Amino acid sequence: MKRISFILLFIPHVLFGQIPDTVSLWDCFELAVVNYPLYKQKDLNADIHHYHLSNIVKSWYPDVTLNGQATYQSDVVGFGAFTAPNDQYKLALDMNQQLFDGGISKNRKAIENSNLNLKQQQLELDFHNIKQQVSSVYFRIHILRKNIDLITIMIAELSEKLKTLLVSIENGVILPENEYILRSEILKIEQQRDELDYNLAAAVDVLGKMTGLEISPDSEFSIPENVALFDSVDERPEIQLFNFQKTVIDKNTSLSKCMNRPRLFIFTQAGYGNPGLNMLNDEFDTYYIIGAGISWNLIDWGENRNTQRIGNLQKDAIDLNRENFNRNLSIALRNHLATIEYYQSSIIKDEKILELKGKIKESAYSQLKNGTITATEYLVEANAELQARLQLESHRIMMVQSIINYQLTKGDI
Repeated sequence: MKRISFILLFIPHVLFGQIPDTVSLWDCFELAVVNYPLYKQKDLNADIHHYHLSNIVKSWYPDVTLNGQATYQSDVVGFGAFTAPNDQYKLALDMNQQLFDGGISKNRKAIENSNLNLKQQQLELDFHNIKQQVSSVYFRIHILRKNIDLITIMIAELSEKLKTLLVSIENGVILPENEYILRSEILKIEQQRDELDYNLAAAVDVLGKMTGLEISPDSEFSIPENVALFDSVDERPEIQLFNFQKTVIDKNTSLSKCMNRPRLFIFTQAGYGNPGLNMLNDEFDTYYIIGAGISWNLIDWGENRNTQRIGNLQKDAIDLNRENFNRNLSIALRNHLATIEYYQSSIIKDEKILELKGKIKESAYSQLKNGTITATEYLVEANAELQARLQLESHRIMMVQSIINYQLTKGDI
C-alpha cells in the first residue's frame, strides 16, 4: 500500500517554523523524503536527460565547418606553361548531412530513457532507506515518552505514599528510616527521568532535522493505529532497479549492433582558393563539390559479438544479485513475522504479570503501613510493578513498530 502524500498540507509548517498539532509517522515519511538533500536530484536528472535527448536530435542537423589552409609545395603537377603554383591557398565551407545512421540515434534515445529510469529508481531506493531511519527514530520517541510518563506516575505515587507514611512515622508505627529510603528512591527515579528527557530531546532533534519540521519533546506524536499485515502487489525498489539495469544493458547491446550497419550521407563543399579545382590554373577561383557517400564497417573482428556476450554475462550477474536479494528479503520478512508473533504472545503474558505485580505491590504497601516490612522491601515490589508496566507498554509499541518494519521491508510503504 502506497500512502497518499499530504506534503502540501505540511509545507507551510516547514516554511514558517510552526509546530504541527500532531506529528504522524506517515507525515514524517513524506516530509523526510522531501527534505532529503538528494530529493532535488530527480529534477536535475530530468533536466540532464532533456539536454541529452536534445543533443541526439541535433545529431541529425547538418555539420557545417569552415576550413582554410595556405601551403607551399616543393614539387607540383604540370607541364610546360601549364604548371600548378607552388604556393597554394584554400578557404572552404563544408556541409555534411546524415541521411541514415543505421538506427544509432534511435538506440541512443532508448539508452538515455533507460538511464533516466535507472537514476530515478536509485533515488527511490535512497528514499526507502530514509523511511527506515525515520521509523526507527519515531518509535524510539514513543518508547521514551511512554517511559517518562510511567516514571512520572511512579514518582507521584511514591510522593503520595510518602505523605501517608509520615503520619505512621509520627505515630511511631514504622521507623523514621523508611522516610529516607523513600525520598532517596524518588531522587533516584527523578535522575532516570532526567536521562530519559535528554535522550528524548536528542531523538526529537534528529527527527526534526530529517523532516524539516519544527518540533519539540512536547509535540504530539501519534502512534499508527489499526496497522495490520496484508498482501500487496508493490515491490521493493531494488526489484525495479534490477529490471532497469538489465534494460540499460539490452539497449547498449542494440546500439552496438547498429555500429556495423551502413550509414548514408550527402555532402557539399563551397570554396575559394588558388588554385581552384583546376590545379593548372594559377589564379584565385571559386568552386563547389556536391556528392553522396556511404560508410560501412564491414569487419569489426568480433567486437560486437563480444559486446553481446559481455551484456549477457552482466545480466546473469544481475539475476544472481536479484536472487540473493530475494533470499535475504525472505529471511528478513520471516524474522519480522517471528518478532511480531513474539510480541503478540508477550503482551498477553505482560498483562497478566502486570495484574499480579500490582496486587503484590498493594499488599506490600499495606504491610509497610503496618510496620511489618521495611520501605526497602516495599520498593522492590513497587519497582517490579513499574518494570512490568514499562515492559508491557514497550512491547505494545514495539509490536506496531515490527509491523511497520515488515511493511517497509516488503515494500508496502
